[in-house]
Amino acid sequence: KNKTAVSLKRSFYFKEIFNMKYQILEITEEDYGCEGIPENGELMCSVFVLSEDGEKKWFKVPDRILRERCIDVGCIVKYEDLTYEKNN
Repeated sequence: KNKTAVSLKRSFYFKEIFNMKYQILEITEEDYGCEGIPENGELMCSVFVLSEDGEKKWFKVPDRILRERCIDVGCIVKYEDLTYEKNN
């Protein structure tokens, strides 16, 4: 296959995902058991979404991001709202 055509197709696919809207169906806090949140870690949540093209998927998102961005069940968000940079 032509590398440029494959690259353009891949680029289009990622742009499509990035601009897609998702409805938040469920948010659950991760269960850390009796050990608790790992040292230098943070509380993570599993976020179940429905994309505008009908696909359902899970994202792992820090609880603080959900609170900072006021994301809750029923909200419509973009992919970028569910992504974040990890603190090291």
